[in-house]
Amino acid sequence: MGDVITQLQLKRALRIPAAFTDDDVLLETDIIPEAEDALYRALGSWVGGLASAPRAETHRVVSRRQDLLVLKIRPIQSVQSVTDSVAGVLDPSTYTVDTQTGILRRSDDRAFTCGARVTVAYTAGLIVGDPPGSLRRACL
Repeated sequence: MGDVITQLQLKRALRIPAAFTDDDVLLETDIIPEAEDALYRALGSWVGGLASAPRAETHRVVSRRQDLLVLKIRPIQSVQSVTDSVAGVLDPSTYTVDTQTGILRRSDDRAFTCGARVTVAYTAGLIVGDPPGSLRRACL
């Protein structure tokens, strides 16, 4: 554990001097893991478990004008491939990705193939050791 908050960050927030080590084992083995576990359960699929990891999603295209997909897990770190079940693998120059919103949009003035299944292989989630401050505060 310690993905969201470190022992030192918790001690600073609680105004426990760093030199005071009597409760370090308790903080590290019980309090921090329990707080992070509660946070993971509360957030659930919204962030898909906080840590950045490889993902794959398949979306069904239901409109001839559909030119975007909304990926479920954010933030997006990278996209490895976008595969249309009819058109095949898309060239990366034919789409853009907003890493914060998870929106993958065609950038070549085309839509995805209506009726196709589009599979996106990507890496998303928070970089371990660098979560937003709001998540750190939630653990406190």
